[in-house]
Amino acid sequence: MNNLQKKQLVIVINNIDGGTGTYLKQLYRLQELMPGYKIRTLCIHAPQYRSNDLPNISFFQNDSMQQEKFSLRIVTIQKYFRVAMWLQRQLKSHSPEYIISVDIYCNILVALLYLFPFNNRPKLILTTHINLKENIRHRSSRLLQSILKTLVSNLYNVADKVVAVSSDITKQHITYFGIDKTKCITIPNGVRTVGVSRVRNHTYRLVTAARLVSQKDFSTLISAVKLAAMTIPEIQLFIYGDGPERTKTERMIEENTANDSVVMKGWTQNVLREFDNADVFIFSSHREGFGYVIVEAMSQGLPVISTDTPHGPAEILNKGEFGILVPMKNPKAMSDAIIALCTDAEKYSYYSNKSLQRASFYSEDAMVQAYCHLLQETSK
Repeated sequence: MNNLQKKQLVIVINNIDGGTGTYLKQLYRLQELMPGYKIRTLCIHAPQYRSNDLPNISFFQNDSMQQEKFSLRIVTIQKYFRVAMWLQRQLKSHSPEYIISVDIYCNILVALLYLFPFNNRPKLILTTHINLKENIRHRSSRLLQSILKTLVSNLYNVADKVVAVSSDITKQHITYFGIDKTKCITIPNGVRTVGVSRVRNHTYRLVTAARLVSQKDFSTLISAVKLAAMTIPEIQLFIYGDGPERTKTERMIEENTANDSVVMKGWTQNVLREFDNADVFIFSSHREGFGYVIVEAMSQGLPVISTDTPHGPAEILNKGEFGILVPMKNPKAMSDAIIALCTDAEKYSYYSNKSLQRASFYSEDAMVQAYCHLLQETSK
């Protein structure tokens, strides 16, 4: 079957930096399971860090700047309108059989467009990869919080299915936003590579990978590493990632006189390779929908220390069964966990094995199969 005869599956996404880019690459595997379909991606922002090797992807604009806050400013509303008109033209041109939209910005725009007539109305699947309730609360004024909650409650219900990456976010969809529970489903993100169990060696390389934004709480992480270095002077934390708070994070390192213990490495195109060279993965976020990077680290056999963030990390680590959970914004508790893993070989091997065990549950094959089944079920 040539491309002209294939049906179109359009993915609408805000950006491909970070975990959303990994998720998008995984969705492209649907073409293997559904050879009668061709995937096309409509992306709002061009990537700032990730190199793009995916076919059939169009960008609304070349700038990669994204707002950290939701806004009702005239210039912002005008931009939303321009994006909506671009999406409408693209969707009309491609006449998709399915639309998969990713997270609140794209979901609201696509759902609004979905209210207007289509020649052949596509099946609409909205996906949530963030802690939606907390994301709205932290990024909006009180007035805008109320508006966004109302929009989500009404517009998400026009979709055929609403997918969340964790069961807690699915519950949030139903109980807080009032989305029809028959439309709600949980499909966790998955990983392809599973490494081998680790044994404690004589290095003390901690690693984290995240977009440099306030919700990742690098202040707690840097303070914890500084405390741990008082007991283990050789310890080092390598931070992979970039973002709007890079300068602020560098200043935190200076102010904590932690330059010998904390190293900023910038964006990497191959985070699994960096994990392979590390000893412990550490995560300090205070707001997540899932925490895909945790599963990536676990797939390499890295023991995990994470803040007990509602929803994602707590669910991945199953309340501490598969990794060490520490209270949010508590450098001392995080430091104690670091020291324990770095000095107790038996504990280290135990959590390395637990990481591999949990990573096998989050299979990329299972994730792609679940989306394939969802699309087939939705088409009935």
